[in-house]
Amino acid sequence: MQLRPITTLALVAAVGLGLSGCMASPPADEEAPAATEVQEDASTAPEAAETGAEDAAEPAADAPIDGWPAEVPVPEGDLEQDASNDAQIVGAFQVADASAGEAYAAELEAAGFTPMEGAPSEIAGVEANVYEGAGHMVATSIVEAGDVVLLSVAIQPM
Repeated sequence: MQLRPITTLALVAAVGLGLSGCMASPPADEEAPAATEVQEDASTAPEAAETGAEDAAEPAADAPIDGWPAEVPVPEGDLEQDASNDAQIVGAFQVADASAGEAYAAELEAAGFTPMEGAPSEIAGVEANVYEGAGHMVATSIVEAGDVVLLSVAIQPM
């Protein structure tokens, strides 16, 4: 049973790394100071609207992970692992069965996300779906290990 956390972390990391490779954006550390300045000084609110930094300050009300954007639906299930870093939010949720991946895809599409054309459908040997919308790219995958089913969700700002 020791392998589950390692397997989960490897899967989440693979999806996260694959998602990072899909983006041609500057490193997160270059954007971080602007977001910090906007949060600290309310007098720069017009600047925040121009740069999009204001959106980053709006976490979801039921956020399972710090910084989860309000525009990205939270999957049904229990958060089993948080592998987030400064550049992206990555979580693995234990769900009832593999159909949870399709249900979450429907939630994403209802929230205005669309499947990303040309995105990899396989990342590190795991089938993945990549969506874009509301200023974010979201990669999802389902992994079944015995009677445990995990939905991995990786969110990266565009």
